Amino acid sequence: MAQASKAAAAKRGLELKIHSQLWDFVNELVEELKDLELGDSWIRVNALHKNFYEGKLIPELARKDMEDAKKLAEKLRKLYNNTEEATNLFRPDSNRYVNSMA
Repeated sequence: MAQASKAAAAKRGLELKIHSQLWDFVNELVEELKDLELGDSWIRVNALHKNFYEGKLIPELARKDMEDAKKLAEKLRKLYNNTEEATNLFRPDSNRYVNSMA
């Protein structure tokens, strides 16, 4: 999810280098898009990442968090691809992070 967030940020001319910048960027998107679900999904995906390696999630919660991860990835993909709902959020002058989201 970090790479997807970085790709979406790059469309705005932003370069996210540290974890706190990822959080700042997602918080900005939540406010601009008025999409609390995006923020909730981001929190769950971060918990999924952490708890996957620590083995602390029961399978039912892991499945739910994975569904949230899919939704978040799709939202970030739409933002990266500059779809209609995101057109006004991005400056067209930056394309520094052309990566796996293409």
